[in-house]
Amino acid sequence: MADIIRLEAKLLGEPVGESEQTLFDTALRARLVMLQDDWDESLIVPGQVYAEAVDHNPQADAHTAIEFADVVTRYLEKRGLETLDDLLNWEPKLLNQYRYEKQAQQESN
Repeated sequence: MADIIRLEAKLLGEPVGESEQTLFDTALRARLVMLQDDWDESLIVPGQVYAEAVDHNPQADAHTAIEFADVVTRYLEKRGLETLDDLLNWEPKLLNQYRYEKQAQQESN
């Protein structure tokens, strides 16, 4: 989770914890769409992450977006979240955990 937070901050080019809407949300939404539509195309995740990051930070780097999406994907797979129902059930918990850890990291800085 720390890697996800660090990469997101790098993509957004802003201090950790500033934005309520996160790229982690974007990656989860993209993953939900893929699972719902039964797409086997993982490029949508870095593509969406990158597009959203550029809205916040014109200097956002596509390679960092790909790395971020890869780390998020591995994080989800590690928890066995491979079906739409798995992800739907876990999404609120994941977002809460993400925001909690992001806030804790911001407070420690």
